[in-house]
Amino acid sequence: MPLGGQSSHIFVYDQQKSFQLFIHKDLNLDIFNEATRAFGGWSKMYRWAQRVGDQEWRICFDQAPGVDPHW
Repeated sequence: MPLGGQSSHIFVYDQQKSFQLFIHKDLNLDIFNEATRAFGGWSKMYRWAQRVGDQEWRICFDQAPGVDPHW
């Protein structure tokens, strides 16, 4: 999440930045709200993500990895 205030998007990427995407509040309100709750006040979180189609992803917001990776 961007630092300092409300945001209308969430930036998602992997360690190698082999993919980068945005979750836009105005396009995906339910997903945006679920992700925002998962942040729990933090500006960054680590979650499992999986590409399931050309323009489709699954992100596991309800379960964090065992240990935060050190990127």
